[in-house]
Amino acid sequence: MVIWVEVSTAEHLGFVFDAYLASMPVLELPGSAKADTDLLHQVRKYALGTIGALDSVSYCNGVDGESYHRMEIYTLRNGHQFVDHAYYESYCYELQLKGVSRSEGLQFVKNLIEVSGMQLPQIIWRPSDYYTSWFQIDGELCCTATMRDWEGSFILVLCGGP
Repeated sequence: MVIWVEVSTAEHLGFVFDAYLASMPVLELPGSAKADTDLLHQVRKYALGTIGALDSVSYCNGVDGESYHRMEIYTLRNGHQFVDHAYYESYCYELQLKGVSRSEGLQFVKNLIEVSGMQLPQIIWRPSDYYTSWFQIDGELCCTATMRDWEGSFILVLCGGP
């Protein structure tokens, strides 16, 4: 749903698409050509650095370093959360943005893809699938990305394998 917000200055009155009024810090383009533009590194760097990690907890169900599922859960500022899942032959990053609208979340994903130097795929929102959308990210280790708005949070999940 597109929401237009009335904005005004001393001289003008107008409307702005609500996704452009983001409460989240914006993603910055890398400072040099050699800077890391990998999508997964951008998500992790954004979550732990830009938003800021406050605390973390780890879980591993393996023995002697061989894990079937390892999980690191990071509590971020402003109630956000980042979860790094590692499975036997795959991985999953989950960024939960509390209080972020769907339109703001979609704008964040588009910005993330642009900063990572990739072509923007077609994003199809499917309300019949519990507000989940899938898209393939070409040229990345990442196989799929899922977006979902759930209980007042926008959730981005990136999953893939070797």
